[in-house]
Amino acid sequence: MYGRHPVFPATYKPNIAMGYERDTPNMPGIYLLKLYSYTVLNLLTLSILLISHAPHLAAVPVSSDSSKPRIYVIGVVHTETKYRNADSLLIILKDIRPDLILSEMDTVSGYFRPDYSLVKPPGWYKAARKLRLARKMGPEFEVLYSYLKQDPTVRIHPYDIDIPNRKNYTREEHDWIEALEKAYDQGELPAELDSTYKDYIKLFELYYHMNGLSYSQLNRRTLSDSMRNNLMMEERLSKKLVQEAAVLAPYRDWQTLHFMNWNHRNQVMADNIIRFIEKTGAKKVVVFTGLLHKYSLTDTLGSGDNRQRYTLEEYFDGRR
Repeated sequence: MYGRHPVFPATYKPNIAMGYERDTPNMPGIYLLKLYSYTVLNLLTLSILLISHAPHLAAVPVSSDSSKPRIYVIGVVHTETKYRNADSLLIILKDIRPDLILSEMDTVSGYFRPDYSLVKPPGWYKAARKLRLARKMGPEFEVLYSYLKQDPTVRIHPYDIDIPNRKNYTREEHDWIEALEKAYDQGELPAELDSTYKDYIKLFELYYHMNGLSYSQLNRRTLSDSMRNNLMMEERLSKKLVQEAAVLAPYRDWQTLHFMNWNHRNQVMADNIIRFIEKTGAKKVVVFTGLLHKYSLTDTLGSGDNRQRYTLEEYFDGRR
């Protein structure tokens, strides 16, 4: 376990056009009935998050010292929509004009070599894409090649922990969600855990609805704060479920390791970002990261000594 994309319950069936085609099984939509009673409340909550403006916390720069490296952490969802795609990200890069771009990827993924240099797509990729014989790369990867054509001097490196098999590393999470749903449906959870189960399942509503948002909406400070709170609540509720439901006992060790690895991965990514900035001497840095990681990266990069050494910029502040 190295971390995670949002993993929906097994019977959850999001709109494929909005994402998670790769990670989400296409199973009956029974789960939608379970979530119906929560949807209006959660949509209202999400709307409030998107229009409100919470105080800037750890990411507030101490000063506008132009000599300090400026870091733009751009939260993304690893799929595209009509209004959220590689072209959208290219506009952002052309506006910022970074000298270093850091990608949430590793050196075993096929995108980067062991020396951290970007791999050029093979010649057959474009032809295969036209024939729809190859899956389109995610927008945050496609834009790397587009911007490199615009600025051949830009440095592009991966900063994630090595994950040997990214396509399958969410399988354990899917197994956990399926086991939890099965236990609930078959009445194997103690009655006193009923509200805990429902509260836990409600957390996935925010993950689901954020798939349809634009990059500007995804990067609102309030939504990043909500991701932090959501993941803290997810850890607390899942721990309660595995500890107090005998049928879920086989997942106790997994649950502990899962969140330990999640926090470890976030810390390693922040350390690698700093390492590449120091190694390259870059002054303007764009970091593309899955939205669930953004809160952790900005917390680390915007606190302690890092707060004195770097200036965190929120690209979308004041933009619509």
